[in-house]
Amino acid sequence: MAPGERIEGLRASVFEPFDDEMIKKLRDGSLILWIYGRIEYFDFAAQKRVMNFCYRYFSSTNIALKIDEGFMSSGPPSYRAHT
Repeated sequence: MAPGERIEGLRASVFEPFDDEMIKKLRDGSLILWIYGRIEYFDFAAQKRVMNFCYRYFSSTNIALKIDEGFMSSGPPSYRAHT
């Protein structure tokens, strides 16, 4: 999108509030958080494009992966594909 443009109908839903207990479980690794999205748009040549993205939250307590805390691109390839 160009600066100042808006997308009508854009929405994001969270079906369960994040309370202290949920955040504790995310940090200790007993709960996994996935973020998935899909954006459909038309490029400058009026060709339809699709961009899928998928991220998983990793806690710094997950020593086996030896990664920093935060979100990493993850999930099946089709969840991260784009045209």
